[in-house]
Amino acid sequence: MFNQAEEDAKRDAALDLICKHREQLVRRGREIAYHIWSTTGQVSAPQVLLELKRELPYEVASVDHRFMGAVFMSKSWKRVGYERTGSHGRPASIWAWKGGRTEPCVTI
Repeated sequence: MFNQAEEDAKRDAALDLICKHREQLVRRGREIAYHIWSTTGQVSAPQVLLELKRELPYEVASVDHRFMGAVFMSKSWKRVGYERTGSHGRPASIWAWKGGRTEPCVTI
């Protein structure tokens, strides 16, 4: 039987592991996300990933892009909608800053 809380815990554990092993990318992704949000009022993972690819092309090319889930894994971000710019035309979350400080590479 499907247990949402159990699945959420598995997801969070996986993102914690990604965050630990890809700390530089996640930290820079969070900085970029905040910058984009501060200039436009919203941000999505594909926008952040595009900028990361420009800044750190070799690092980004060598990892699975699912590390982007850790960028917005914080109580400081709020999902405010979706757009069809994700991989294979899938919806990507649109995020807005709720406030607070920028967190180190740990889940809160």
